[in-house]
This record gives sequence, C-alpha cells and structure tokens, in this order.
Amino acid sequence: MKSLNLALAAAMALGSVALTQAPAVAQSLQVGPGGVGVDLRPPGERRLDRERERAMREREMDRRDDRSMRRARRDDDRGCREVTVRERGPRGEMVTRRTRDCR
Repeated sequence: MKSLNLALAAAMALGSVALTQAPAVAQSLQVGPGGVGVDLRPPGERRLDRERERAMREREMDRRDDRSMRRARRDDDRGCREVTVRERGPRGEMVTRRTRDCR
C-alpha cells in the first residue's frame, strides 16, 4: 500500500508538471534607449499590427495630400500665390516666412 501511494503521488506530480508547462511561444525582446520591452504576442499578430499601422499612416498621408491638393486648386481658382521671404534675424539666424497672397 505504501508503494502504491508513493507511485500515485509521483504520477500526480509528473502529471501536474506536464499540465502547467505551456508550450514555448515566440517572443520579441527590445532593448534600446527607451528601455527594455517584451512582446508576448505571436509573430503573426505583430505582423498584422505593423500592417494595420502602416495602412493607417498611408491613409492619413493620402488625406493630407487630398487636403493640400484641394487648397492648391482653390487658391489657383482665386489667383492666390505663396510668397516665401527669407530674412536674417537680429541674432544672425535665417528666418523663413511663407504667406499666401490672394487677390
């Protein structure tokens, strides 16, 4: 009986170790000037996040380009022009001023 209890206890210990150990997952470890970071997501999720962020940046750039193109078209219709003036400031630095001249 004593050996049966010992064998049962050993089997339970091995079974609990096998159940509690999770399989290894790919991780990302970043070390840089901002500190240390660990990303526990799988590589596929990190790739999807990077693609989403890139798409968001591209959409924002497209919106910005559309706004500037609309402004340029509107200004061309009104006969506007952009005037750039470069002057030397009181401390010797170059100062650039841009103004829109619409007539």
